[in-house]
Formats: sequence, structure tokens, C-alpha cells
Amino acid sequence: MPESVPELVQTLTEHGVRVFAEHGRLECRGPRDILTPALLEEVRSHKEGIVAYLEGEDGPHPLTAGQRSLLLHQRLTSDSPAYNLAFAAHHHGPIDEEALDSALRTVLARHAVLRTTYTWDDGEPIQHADRVPERVLDTETVGEGTADRVIESFMDRPFDLEGDLPVRALLLRTSPEDRRPVLVLVVHHIASDLWSIDVIVEEWLTAYRAHLQGHGAQLPELSGSFVSHVHAEAAWLNGAEAERNLAFWGERLSGGVPVTNLPLDRPRPAAQTFRGDRLSAELDPALSRRLARLARDADATPNMLFLSALQVLLRTYGGSDEVIVGTPAAGPRAPHYQDTVGFFADPVVVRANLAGDPAFTHVLDATRTEVLRALDHPYPFPLLVEHLNPKRDPSRSPFFQVMYVWQQTRQWNQDSPLDVLAASGQRGAPYDLVLAVHQADERYVCTWTYNTALFERSTVERLTRGLHTLLGALADRPDAPVSALPVLADGERRTLLRDARGSAVPLEEQSWLAEFVAQVQRTPRAPALVCGEESVSYERLDERVGRLAAALRARGVREETRVGLCAERSVDLVVAMLAIARAGGAYVPLDPAYPPDRVAYMVDDARVALCVADETGSRALRSYGGTVVPLDALAAEAAHLAPAPLPTAAPEALAYVIYTSGSTGHPKGVMITRRNVTNLFAGLDEAVGGEPPTGDGQPVWLAVTSVCFDISVLELLWTLCRGYKVVVENARWTSRPEATASHVARKAVRPVDFSLFYFAAETGERKGSALYRLLMDGARFADRNGFRAVWVPERHFHAFGGAYPNPSVLAGAVAAVTNRVEIRAGSVVLPLQDPLRVTEEWAAVDNLSDGRVGLSFASGWQPDDFVLAPERFADRKESMWRNIDTVRRLWEGEEILRRNGLGDEVKVSPLPRPVQSELPVWATAAGSEETFRRAGENGAHLLTHLLGQNVRELARKVGVYRAARAAAGHDEGVVTLMLHTFVHPDMDVVREAVREPFKNYLRSSIDLMRGLAQALGLDPELHREVLVDHAFERYFATSALFGTPESCAGFVRELSEAGVDEIACLIDFGVDEHLTTEALEHLAHLKGALARELASPAHTPAESLARHGVTHLQCTPALARYLLLERERGTAPGGPLRRLLVGGDATPPELAARLREAGVADVFNMYGPTETCVWSAVQPLEPDGHGRVTFGGPLANTALYVLDATLRPVPMGVSGELHIGGTGVGRGYWNRPALTAERFRPDPFTDRAGARMYATGDIVRPLGGGRFEFLGRADHQVKVRGFRIEFGEIEAVLGAHPALAGCAVVARSDHDGDASIVAFVLPREGAPYDEASVRERARETLPEYMMPSRVVAVDSLPLTLNGKVDRGRLSAMAADLKGGGQVAYVAPRNRIEDALQRIWQEVLDREGVGIHENFFEIGGHSLLAAKAHARITAADLGHVELVDLFTYPTIAQLATHLGADPDGGGARQLSTTVQSRADRQKAAVRRRQRRRQGS
Repeated sequence: MPESVPELVQTLTEHGVRVFAEHGRLECRGPRDILTPALLEEVRSHKEGIVAYLEGEDGPHPLTAGQRSLLLHQRLTSDSPAYNLAFAAHHHGPIDEEALDSALRTVLARHAVLRTTYTWDDGEPIQHADRVPERVLDTETVGEGTADRVIESFMDRPFDLEGDLPVRALLLRTSPEDRRPVLVLVVHHIASDLWSIDVIVEEWLTAYRAHLQGHGAQLPELSGSFVSHVHAEAAWLNGAEAERNLAFWGERLSGGVPVTNLPLDRPRPAAQTFRGDRLSAELDPALSRRLARLARDADATPNMLFLSALQVLLRTYGGSDEVIVGTPAAGPRAPHYQDTVGFFADPVVVRANLAGDPAFTHVLDATRTEVLRALDHPYPFPLLVEHLNPKRDPSRSPFFQVMYVWQQTRQWNQDSPLDVLAASGQRGAPYDLVLAVHQADERYVCTWTYNTALFERSTVERLTRGLHTLLGALADRPDAPVSALPVLADGERRTLLRDARGSAVPLEEQSWLAEFVAQVQRTPRAPALVCGEESVSYERLDERVGRLAAALRARGVREETRVGLCAERSVDLVVAMLAIARAGGAYVPLDPAYPPDRVAYMVDDARVALCVADETGSRALRSYGGTVVPLDALAAEAAHLAPAPLPTAAPEALAYVIYTSGSTGHPKGVMITRRNVTNLFAGLDEAVGGEPPTGDGQPVWLAVTSVCFDISVLELLWTLCRGYKVVVENARWTSRPEATASHVARKAVRPVDFSLFYFAAETGERKGSALYRLLMDGARFADRNGFRAVWVPERHFHAFGGAYPNPSVLAGAVAAVTNRVEIRAGSVVLPLQDPLRVTEEWAAVDNLSDGRVGLSFASGWQPDDFVLAPERFADRKESMWRNIDTVRRLWEGEEILRRNGLGDEVKVSPLPRPVQSELPVWATAAGSEETFRRAGENGAHLLTHLLGQNVRELARKVGVYRAARAAAGHDEGVVTLMLHTFVHPDMDVVREAVREPFKNYLRSSIDLMRGLAQALGLDPELHREVLVDHAFERYFATSALFGTPESCAGFVRELSEAGVDEIACLIDFGVDEHLTTEALEHLAHLKGALARELASPAHTPAESLARHGVTHLQCTPALARYLLLERERGTAPGGPLRRLLVGGDATPPELAARLREAGVADVFNMYGPTETCVWSAVQPLEPDGHGRVTFGGPLANTALYVLDATLRPVPMGVSGELHIGGTGVGRGYWNRPALTAERFRPDPFTDRAGARMYATGDIVRPLGGGRFEFLGRADHQVKVRGFRIEFGEIEAVLGAHPALAGCAVVARSDHDGDASIVAFVLPREGAPYDEASVRERARETLPEYMMPSRVVAVDSLPLTLNGKVDRGRLSAMAADLKGGGQVAYVAPRNRIEDALQRIWQEVLDREGVGIHENFFEIGGHSLLAAKAHARITAADLGHVELVDLFTYPTIAQLATHLGADPDGGGARQLSTTVQSRADRQKAAVRRRQRRRQGS
């Protein structure tokens, strides 16, 4: 049996036996099978000792779970007043301070918990009750003006629980004769709860009155001690009820608990803070009575009614049907603790699901049931957190962030001498928000405690008004669905709707076409349009438009006639746009660069009457079966016609139909009317200025947007109606500015040659001339069409190259049928050959071809290549480089020594002599960086491929190659890239044609895919087909020239930027020869288009701005960022740009700030979807006081509403979906009535008949004054571990890092199905990029759950055709990332890491803890952290605070903090630290001794 009473009590507790003292009697409760007669006899024999121990003041005693939690909190946030409970009141009349102090000391003597200090024993906290000190009360006299400040300071002073008592008191006077002095009592929550505060104050007053009367206080005997409660809780936790209750909460809180995302005024700090403030509001008696009656009628308490109302309020403000609130369990557990002071309160989690829009009475009923179930299953909340171990976020409390408290205060006597001050209660803010409700007389009083690091007072005032409005509504209509209960006061609703509307501007009856004609009359000879070398005046433009409109009318174009327009950017294109409008029709823009299938779909879907197209557009329309009228033919018809007059089309007639992306996989047509356009022009006049300045000449607008995007309406039509000189830019950078901003050193895109490459797999079944038909036909085609070369292979003893046992023989055949194309070997396996014979054979071909030979040499790909000479395999690589040198010397005519048949040395030289004096030499590299370097040093050109490497890796290796060439004194050489090639206008034809042949090739190249197999966790042999399927999808898109001419052109540009000079198109890999031959025509078209593009090189944006003297520009944030990049590089010429309109995507705050500093006079933030005619809101682009880029400033006759799911305005600061109303709202989607009805809804906020509003799908929050913060798209919102996340918030934080030029965030699904966050970042050129720095900066603002699991640096962010970030491509990139973010095991590297690992493994009770694993993600929690801290301290590893384990949660981080050298060195000297710790311990002992002596 145990040797001492404490050990006996501990043993009983561990077996679930609860012993407690009640009125001096010992009570013993527990399981019957445990309470044996022998055990009961043992308890009886130690009865007096057990009672003395339980009621004793000495201890030591353990702590309750709640006390342990608060003690840890105090150690981690030693300067926090969050758990200070304060009471302050004016006293009626003067006070005898000595009697008051004696009375308080009487209370401390009665309640040991008020004179208890707390220490740690091997990581376990214990409490000791000290003697009552000689004096407790402080007194102070201050001026009346400073009294409040002194009271607040006294209340908020933190406690040192290890050295001081958890209570202090102050008597504050404003003068010696003060007849209304203030009593202040502050107790730490570890020793009290709010109920206990009332007990303390009541007993204090009772004892004070007794001391004044000269006798001791007659206080009733306590029926229980807090120490008894401590042991009772410990025993209960070992029982079956506790186990059942824990299981209940495990089920109730399973599946992740959503956080409450309230609208914050400031970014949430990375670590939770606790400074708070309070705001109280009384309900009037009438409303209070109605609410009390409602609660009675519903068989509920007012407590439950207010809790239900809070849940409804949080549903609106938090934007989630699932609401989690914490609320304290009501009062102590047992009646005999009613007058016992201590920390008894314990929160329970109340989880409400308001989905389905229930009636409030249903919510109230469900809340009552939920609360009662929670109270029926008590379990200490800190232990609940430990056991369930939710994903921790240091920026907020676990499970709930909002607390609701029903304050059932004790009833004071009517003759109480105290007037309680409002500052009384819990100080600080332990949660984001706390709503406390109590009843005072016949009024309910609602007090909000809010975290001042998160909320402005004005926000909480709105919450208060919202709760008042809600309570009034539910008192009137308790059966109403919660969605129908308002949380907006009438005045706030009116303000929001007023701010939502732009100015009311009457629209002229004449159309915008009449405005264009009026402008022509004002400035007939001023230049109107410039494109390339062509320039037309306003007068000439009007004439061409009028005549072309007449030709279109002659072809039947009238009001509502839709006319397709497919042409390259040119003056003719703009003329056609205006002419279609002047004819009365509606233009349907079609980009000739779009895939033909997409163009065909749009034309067919729009049911156009005819299409107008230039030569390029006609090719794009070849799949269209309707009427296509060439622009030049239409112009010829127009030349003989008189200009058409302005149309009489109605304002509601169509102006254009523009197609945007659709969720069904097909684009959808947006119908915009002429009145919509007129309204846009009026709004722009007001917002950005419609009358061009004349003092400094005609302003110049650079139009950079495709007509397939509605921004072009402003650039090309509004500008011409306002007298601008419009420069139509046709350069490639308009759609892909990030390509121009690539980090490649070369400024211009290098020319890329095209060659044909043969490397066929051959089975031996074909014979005769058919075997070489594709070689001969392809060679002739290449010769006719200006291809650079034809490459022939050397057979491997493998499927590859089976028809080419000797490349020189087939090269000779090619030489015989061609005249210009170069003839190359790709590749000669030189270690297998005699350099002399190689030289002679190819010298013969050089003569046959008249000097067109080039050779690529390889060291051999696989062992079977060496069946002819197995002894040469081992030395093949060095042999290749030696023999390349020999071939070169022989080619130049040198003699070499050889032994003849008799063994004699003879000199030999090759014959015939070649035509070329120097042999063009390539070295074949599969991907080894060393081969790239050796090729550069050797002065050889380079032949490589993309299997096993991506374009970025290739670019890096090309850089290595060219650096080696430069170091060796060579020019930059030629990089030739082998690519499987099949180009066709129809992508479906491409995929179908190449699928099986390319898969067969991959099957035969399995060794080249071992790196991919390893990344996917596959065995190349066992999972061969799975690997081949994956490789096909990957390489089809990234490592082959497969696609339409347009899509392949983009890939060729990318390769050009990577340093590739020549693409060797491998065409004979099994595709049907007829299809292959047909595809050569499309390849030639691609080659020609790229050559023409290079012949007229696109100017960079800054060059175009300077060249044309551009004063006005509209662009996306991506293009604006590139303009800044050019400026920072010093490549941007100066220009007169003075007005910049930025829109089309969210602008990061960092970019906005830099644009404002760039010297442009006016920078506007433009917002608007296509469906509401280009732009709907305009305001200056600049970050606000909180670093946010807002948008707003509704255009004339436009309204911006932020609505909830029931289409009601949301309160200020609350997120909702933006809806746009007004005259700019388009007609709807062409031929999509269901979608139109879904997105174009009746506008309930206007009296205009038939008015509609458009649901944008943009999630924003109103900030007041017509400003809004963009949070993201409804479809860009994800949940990660229960946290709802908007990517836009993460992007704004990351984008502010000075080393980043841009970023985009997407989600990916990990192997276990959980979502994780991937951030793609674009490092700023010239700035040092370090991922750790990016993460560190992000952690300053973002909570842990919003931190990206992967941060991936990229050379450029993929953009859509209209310059927005292509999130689809980013998601695919994220899915392809290797690894799942799991931390691999890394062993300790030094003494400290080894010691920490042992401690962690002991504390966590697990083996194999790696140095990079997060303590709190592998089972650790705050109490285990305290144990680990104690053991680290005991091991003399160095000075470490408990908070350091949270700051440095991995072994590696903590070891570095302690001074360990990660490379294996020792730690810093520890003697000072050890001495410091010893000094602190001695000081604590001395303080305790002084208190004991003083009492």
C-alpha cells in the first residue's frame, strides 16, 4: 500500500475512486468492484490524514485541467491580461482602509485558492497554498482626471502566478476626503470564475461590516474546498462516465470543425493576441419583456434564446450555415461548491447547423437540445483539445472563436453600498468575440468583448445594432425562416443602397454612332487610326465605314443581324466593326488565332448571317459551311456605293455578341445592346474624362486588346467617339506579356529553324522502295519549303532506326533528290566506328550534296548498340570525344598513322576530299549536364530531346552549354532539339493520330522514363502501361510538337526563349504516312508564320508606348507589371503616358503602390464583367489605409449590390456575391435562356420596370462609401481542413514580398484526398529569391491554415488569351508536382538534436521522430510541451522558454535556437544559462519564504 496520505489519494484517484471532505466528514465514491472491504478499511485508517490533506492549505496539490491550461497560457503570454477577472465599484461613503484590508485577509484565509502559487515539477504543474500575507490592499490617491486610467492599468497588470498571489486589491481615492472611493479587486481566472468574484465581494463586504463593528465576521462554514474539487475531477476522469463523455465529443466534433470567419478590420496576426475592449448596449424594457415571453412560450430560457440569436447573427456575418460557439457550463458541478471560490467554469462547444433555412423557433428548439446534450456530457475543455487534437492554428483558439456567456449574477442586497463600474468583468479578449448577456432590472444588457487587434469599435457597434435589429424581428416573427430575419438596421440598409449607386445621367436619344459622326465633324483631318505603317484620318475613316456599311446593307444586314468578324488586328478590322454597327447589325468577333473548332462552334452557335474575314480569318473559318465574305472583296463592292446613313436601330437592339468561356466546356455568347454601349460611354466620360485635352495636342491611345474581349469596345470605339488618335497594336505581347517578360537574357526571340528527323521503329515487315517512301517524299518537301536539314539515324540494335544500318548510304540517296536542304546524321555512334571510314563515307556524301553535310556523334545509348564491338562499351564516352577530334582533323586533310596487315605504321589520309573545309559537328546529349558542358568546351553543336527533362531544365543546361563555349573561345553554337511532331488544324485529329504510335515509342523508350516513374512511385516494368499512359498525357502537352499551328507556335516561342535554334521534327514514329505527309503542309505553314513574325519583330510594350507617344493605355495587371519590369531593367524608353486604366483581374497591393510611384499622373482601377458592358466601376488605383486594393465608384446609371444567398444586402464588411444593376446590364446569353434566368435576375432595388441585375460570381465585401474589397471568385473558394479560404487573400500577402513580381495560388488534392495550397511565385528579376524569406513574411500575416504547403518558383505565370492568370493550367501544374508535402525522416546531426530527439520520443511516446517534424502535428499539445520544456531545462541544453517550443516546433529549429551547429558542431557555452536558471529558482524560493514570514 502507499506509504503516505498523498500517495494513497493519488492511488485512489488513478482507480476512479473519488474521496472528498464535506463538513469535516470523509466521503468515498467509486466503482463497487474497486471499493473492496480491505480498501475501505485502509481509507478509514487514514481518515484524519486524508481529511487534513484534502482541506489543508499546504499541498502540494495537482491542478484541474482548466487550471493547467491557464497556467500554460500565462507562461506563453506572460504580458496578457486576458484572464484577469476584475471588479470595480464606487463605495457610498468613506472607507476605513485598515478594516477593509483585514476583511480581505479574512476572505483569503477562508479560501486557500486565493493565496496559492504555482510551480512545475518535471513538467507537471503543482499548487501550494501560502499563509495569508500581512497586507493585501493597496491604496492610492490620484487626481480625478487620471482615476480611470489608474483603474484600467491596475486591472490589466499581468500576474506572475509562479511568484505572486493570484489576487490583488486597490482602494482608490481622488482626495483624502473622497466620499465615493473606488474599490478594485482583480483575481486571475486560475483561482476564480465570475461567480466566485461575486462570492469574494459579498464575503469581503460582510467581513468589512463586522470589522467596523469590532467583532469577527460570522461567515457560514464552507461545505466544500476547491482542493476537494481538484481531486474529485481527477478521480472522475478515470471513470467510465468520463470515457463515455469523451466518446460523445469525439463523435460530435469529428470531421473537422469549421472556423468562424468574421469580417475583420485588420489582418489576423500570425499568433493570437489578447488585448480587448468592450461595448455594452441595453435593450429597452418593452423588447426585453417580449423576448422573455418568447422564451417562455418556446419552453426555453432567455439564455438559450440569446444564444440562438447569436448563432443566426454569426451565420450572416460569418457566411456559413454551420456555426460554432463556445459557452460556459452553468455554474459549479455540485451544490456543496456554491460558496467555494475557484475556477469551476468550463466551456462547452455548441454546434449549430442552420442549413435549409429553418425557422427561428426551430433554431431555438435545436439549440436547447444541443446545449442540454452538451451539459449532460461534461468534459474538461483543455483535455478535450488534447485528446481530439484538432489541427492547431496559433492565430486563433481551437474549436470556437466566439464565446457566449449568460451572466447569472448573484442578487445584491438592496442596501449594498456599491455602484458597480462598467469596467468590471473579464479583461482582455481570450477569443475573437465574446457576447455576455445579463439582466438588470427589467432590461437585458448585451456586452461585447472584442479583440482590438482584429476589430475596430465601429464594426462592433454595427454588430450591436445588427443584434438589436435581429432581436426585434424575431420577437415579431419567431416562426420566420432565419434568412428572412434582418440584421441590418433600416438606416444602414439605406446607406448601403445609396452608396451602391452611381450618378443618374440622362442618356441622349442619339446613339454612340452619332457621337462618332459628331467627332468626325469636329476633327476631320486629325489622325484617327494607326496600325503598322497605315494611318487614316477621321474623315477618311468615316468615309470607309459608311461605304462598307452600305455594302453590308446590300447583303441584307439589318437590326439584330449578327455578322461574324474574323481578321487580324488592322485598320480594316476596326473599319469593319464600325461598318457592321452602322449597317444596323451586331458584330460577333472571332479571333483567327483561336482553334478552328472553337471558331466554328461560335459561328454556328451565333447563327450569323455571314462572316467577314481577311486571309488569315478565312483559314480559321475553313470548317464553317456558311457565307464567308473576304474583306477585300467587300471593300471592292463598297467602293461603288454611297456611304450609308446612320441606322434607325432601337436602343435595345444588339450591338455585339461576345463569347466568353463557359462551364459546360463551350463558350457562351453575351448579348450587349446599343443602349448598354451608350451608357458605358456616358459613364466613362464622367469617371475618366471624355473630352480629350487640347492644350498639349491630340492624346494617343494604344489599343492592345483582342476584339474578342469587350475591353476593346473602350479602346476602339469610345476613343474614336472622343477624338483620340488610336494606335492598334498587333504585336504578340498583347496576349502573352509574360512571355516577353521571361527571365531569358536575350532581348529578342531568336529565329528557330525547322528540320525533318527520321528515327523510325522498324519491324522488318516492309520491303522495297515503300520502306523509304516517307524519307524521300519528306526530303523533297523539306527541300522545296526551305527546311534547314534532313536528319538520318544510325540503327541501334533496338527498334529505333531499323531501316538505317548505315546513315551515309541513305544520306546519299537524300542528296540525290534534293538541292538545298542540309543532310545530317543523327547520330553516328562513333565508338563503334573507325573515324577514318566515317570521314570518307561522309566526305562522299558531302560531294554528292555539294557541301551540305553535318554529323552528330553519340557515345551509344544502350549496351545492345555494342554487339559489333562489346570491348568498346566501357570507354565509350571518352572514346567519343577523342574520335570527334580525329574525325575533325581527317576532314581538314591531316594524315594519321595506322598499322597495316604486316604491323607496320603507315600514314593515311581520307578520300575523297570533302567540299566543306570544316565539318559541322553536333554532340548528342540525352540530358546529362556534363555532356552539355563537354559539348560546349569541344566547340560542338548540340542535339538533344525533352524526354527526361522539361523546358526549364533544358534552358538551364543550354545556359551551361553556351557558357562553356564562351569560356573556350567559341561562338554560341547551334542547339537542335528533337521533337516528335504532328501539326494539324484539328486538335482531335492530332490526338487520335499520335496516341498509339507515340505510346509504342514510349514503350520502347522505357529507360528514358525512369525519372518520371520514380516521381510517380511506379515500377517501370511492373507498372509499364500505367507509366506509358501517364507519360503520353504529360509528353503530349509538354515534350512534343503536337497540336494546331497556333498552339504549336506558342511552344516554339517558349523553346526559342529557352535557347533552341533548330527543331528537328521527328515524323516517322508510326503515324499513317498519308496523314504524316498532309501534316507536313501544316508544319510548313507554322514555319512560315513564325518566320513572318520574326521578320516584323513585335515591339515590347514600352517601346510601343515611346514610339507612338502614347498618353493613354488600358491593360491588365499582368501587362502593367511587365511595364514596370522593363522600367526596372532600364530597357523602357521614356514616354508621355499620363493615364493608365488597369482592370480585368485583381491588382495586388504591391503592384498598385508601384504603379502610383511610376510617374503616371492618373491610374484607375477598372472593374466590370462582360455581361454588364465592359466596365461597371472606376476609381483611382491605390492601396487604402490597411494595404488593400479596393474597387468601386459605380459608373453612371449603375448599381453595385453585395447580396447574400437570399438576395438581401449584407452588412458592411460582410462578404457576399456582387450583383450589378442599372442601364449597363446586357440582354443575357445568346440562345441560353436557362442560364440567362439564373444569372440575370430581377432587380428588387429599383422601381424601373423590367430592370435586372447580373450575378457576377465575384465574392466581395462592402467597405462603405461605394468601395469594395475583392475576395475571390465563388469558384476559387476552397476548404482546407474545415477552413474556408479565398485565394485572393493569400495572393495579396505573398505578392507584397519585395522579391516577388507576382504570384498565383491554387489548390491540389493530396494522396489522402485532403486539399492543400500551392503558391506559384514569380521572382523579381535581380532580387534575391529565398523561399524561407517568403514563408517568413507570409507567416507575419497569414494564419497557419492559410500557409501554402508548397511554394513553387516559376519563370512566368500562365495567362489566358485576355491576359488573366490561367488557373486551369496552374492546377494542372500543381497536380504534376512531385511529392505530397510529407516530411521525410531526417536523423539528428549533432549532440543537441540527438538529446532533443530522445526527449521528444519519451514525451510523445513514439519512436523515429525526425528533426523536421512538427511537435504539434505528431501528437504534441501544450501540456506535453510543458513536459518537454521541463526535460530540456533539466538536461542543461541551454536557456529555453516554454513559448520557444511553439515558435520553434521542430527539433532542427529548436536546436538552432539553442545554438547548435546544423553541420555537427557543438552548442554555445551553457554555463551562463545554467547559472541564470539557478538564480531564478533561488529568487522564487526567497519570495515564498518572505511571504510565509510576513504572515
